[in-house]
Amino acid sequence: MALLLFIAIDNYNNLWLVCQALIDDEITEAYIWILKYTLLATNDIKQSNGIISEGLILLVFMTDSNSVVDAVCIKIY
Repeated sequence: MALLLFIAIDNYNNLWLVCQALIDDEITEAYIWILKYTLLATNDIKQSNGIISEGLILLVFMTDSNSVVDAVCIKIY
């Protein structure tokens, strides 16, 4: 079982918990689903050229060296 926390830092260096997910199986499909819905929830639009516009754009993504999460981040973002 894994707990995923998405924390944003605003321009005043305040931390905001913007999303959390608890998954029972750390498989690729679960991470894809979570990251796709975070894009949907933040009104991000991935254009055909691969550039994400509007909404909240992730600049830094920190993981615990999970290779599945790394691969999914490259695929989704």
